[in-house]
Amino acid sequence: MEAHQHPRILPVVMLAILSLPSYGAVRHPLDALEASEITATTDILRSAGEIDDKTLIASITLEEPPKADVLAWKAGEPIMRRAKAVLRRRSTTVEAVVDLDAGKVASLKEIPGAQPFVTLTEVLTAIEITTADPRMQVGLRKRGITDFEKLFCAPRTVGNFGTEAERTKRIVKVDCFDIRDVKTDVFANPIEGLFATVDLDRNVVLDVRDLPWGVDSREEHPSTFRGLGSDSRRIHRMAGTGRERLRWLPGHADLTEGEGDREAQPIWRSEGPIERDHHLQTGTEGKQPIEDGVVV
Repeated sequence: MEAHQHPRILPVVMLAILSLPSYGAVRHPLDALEASEITATTDILRSAGEIDDKTLIASITLEEPPKADVLAWKAGEPIMRRAKAVLRRRSTTVEAVVDLDAGKVASLKEIPGAQPFVTLTEVLTAIEITTADPRMQVGLRKRGITDFEKLFCAPRTVGNFGTEAERTKRIVKVDCFDIRDVKTDVFANPIEGLFATVDLDRNVVLDVRDLPWGVDSREEHPSTFRGLGSDSRRIHRMAGTGRERLRWLPGHADLTEGEGDREAQPIWRSEGPIERDHHLQTGTEGKQPIEDGVVV
C-alpha cells in the first residue's frame, strides 16, 4: 500500500522544489557570485566569441568594485556586478572582465607567461594520456606492473627554471604509484625512475623518462652498477621488491650514473627473509627502519 503512494507524493515534492528560487538575492557588493551569475558570465563570453569548446575556463570570480564605492554603498542601493574569468586559449592566459549588468565583456587582458592553476579536468586528462602512452606502458611492464587500472598518477607542475618550454607550453610531470595492495595511502608505493612530461595545452605526452633506478636489472644498465659483486644487487623502492634482509656494503658504496654526475650511494645486499620490525645500521647515520624490503 505504501509503495502505491509514492507516485502521488512525488509530483508534489518536485513542484515544491522547482518553485524554490535557484539562488539567494545579492545583498552586498562583495557577495560572491551566484550560480546564475557564473552561467551568465560564460554565456556572455561565448556570445562575444571569446570562448569556445576548446577554451579552458580556470576560474570565474567576483570582480570586486573599488573600495571607495563599497564604503559609500548603502543598503537598498543598486549593486554593480562584474565577474572576472581566467581563461586559457591558444596557449595564452587571458583575464576577461564581464559586466553582468550591461551583459557585455568589459575588458580583455592577455598575460604572457602566466599560468592558471591546474584544473581537475586537466588532471584527469593528463593521467589518461600518460597511462595510455606506449613508452610509459613499457616502463611500467619493466617494473612488473601490467594492470594499468591499478595505478594512481599525480600530475605536478614543473616549476620555473627559465626554459623556453616553460614560457611557451603548459607543462606538468606525471609520476605514478602502485596501488595494487594499498588500503589507505595511495602515495605509499611510488614507481621510481619513470615519469612523463605532458603538455596540457595540446593534451600530448612530450617525453617519457625511464631511468635505471627503479628497474631491478643491472644487466640492462651495466654502466650504472659499477663495483658490484655477482651476488649483490641494488634494492629499489618499487612494487615486487619482496621481503628481504638488506646489509650495507661499505666497500661497494660507489653506485654512480655515467661519469660521476651523481654522488656515491650505499649498496645493499639481500640476505633472506626480513621481519617487519628489523632495523639496519647505515654507517654514521644511525638505524633506519625497513618494511617489506624497503628502507623507509
